[in-house]
Amino acid sequence: MTVKYTVAVPADTTTANIEQWKEDQLAEAAAFTTERTTPPAVAFTTPDGAEVTGQFDADVGGTVDPTATLTVNGGTVTVNPDGTWLKHVEGMLQGANTITATATSRFGVVAMASITVNVVIPEPEPDPAVTKIQIKIKF
Repeated sequence: MTVKYTVAVPADTTTANIEQWKEDQLAEAAAFTTERTTPPAVAFTTPDGAEVTGQFDADVGGTVDPTATLTVNGGTVTVNPDGTWLKHVEGMLQGANTITATATSRFGVVAMASITVNVVIPEPEPDPAVTKIQIKIKF
């Protein structure tokens, strides 16, 4: 990318003034380029543990650059002004479930973060009221 500046220089301007102006402009251009190419920060903060017991849904949340747009597993998520977000994820299966947050900066740069949530469904307790029945069959 080439940037061209036309500058009116007063008669009493020194070479040092012009060099300083040039350095300031290059620093601003570098900062602008960095802002346009840096992916937005995105992270999970909840659930605290990566295990959910007895249910197939969970609330997941985290932080993201507040100027970014965010999706979790493809669904749009509202980002609060402080960059926090929360999403209720349903339809998980027993075992490991990967949940992915995708953030897109206002310049179109994408960043992703994932968390694995393990759904554990405990075995049902035996019903003490049920007794064993023995059946004998003769042929």
